[in-house]
Amino acid sequence: MFRNVTATSLTIYWDPPDPPNGVLLHYIIYQNNTEIQRVMGNITSFTVTGLQPFTVYVFRLSVCTMVGCSNSSDSVPQRTAESGKDL
Repeated sequence: MFRNVTATSLTIYWDPPDPPNGVLLHYIIYQNNTEIQRVMGNITSFTVTGLQPFTVYVFRLSVCTMVGCSNSSDSVPQRTAESGKDL
């Protein structure tokens, strides 16, 4: 889920797995198939900055435990706002 979409940033929100397959260590956030951030397992949102105005981005989340990581499906494509406008 996306919130606070501007021309250059957006915030990604997600729900933790229920039930988790082991102790959550961290999440890995991918933007257009490139890893951009690792966040601790107790965090369920991240603000992506430095985006280009009116550009489509696709995100994916990996949930990592001591056993390994599991990938989510790709997000619905999200377009940033036009320069000077917020969505």
